[in-house]
Parts: sequence; structure tokens; C-alpha cells
Amino acid sequence: MLLSKLVQIPELNELRRPNLTCLNALFKCQMGTEDKPLNDSCDNGSLVRSAPLVMHLAKKYDLSYTAKFIKDASYITHGHRLCAISSYYLAALLHRCLKTEDRIN
Repeated sequence: MLLSKLVQIPELNELRRPNLTCLNALFKCQMGTEDKPLNDSCDNGSLVRSAPLVMHLAKKYDLSYTAKFIKDASYITHGHRLCAISSYYLAALLHRCLKTEDRIN
């Protein structure tokens, strides 16, 4: 199974610290949204946290819900529209990969 193989890759199981954009946004003690972004940041922090969330959400939810959830979660710390769009498409891609019957074992 794909998830069990990913767990065996040491590099994917190392602790990492959040980047400064994430930390600064979280220290504001409020969540950014699409309508009220906290900043105009477009670094990769939003994408980095998307993959594990998609792997969790794909177990219970359809592609549409999962991708929208990830897009909205991106705005919590990263206010740039391209960040949200990138996260949305990564979520859709990963969801499809996890749900397809033809995946490589």
C-alpha cells in the first residue's frame, strides 16, 4: 500500500520547523481567509502541509471537498492567491492518485 511505503522513507519522517511565514501568521492569533488574507506571502509552506492533510481527508471525503478544504487551509497562513491555487491543484492531484485503482503498489 502506498501509505505504508511512504512511512518507510526516513526523510519523510523527520521533524522540521515551520517557516517564518507560518510562524508569523500563527503568532497573530487569527486566521487568514480568502476575503481577509493576513499577508501576501507565496512561499511553499502551504504546499508542504497540504500533502499530509490530503492523505487524511481522502479517506473520508470526495475530491471536491478535499481540494476546497486545502485551498481554504492555505489562506490561514499564506495570503497570496497563487499559493491557494497551487495547494488546491496539489490536493486534487494527490486525491486522484490515492483514489485511483491503477496506482502502483
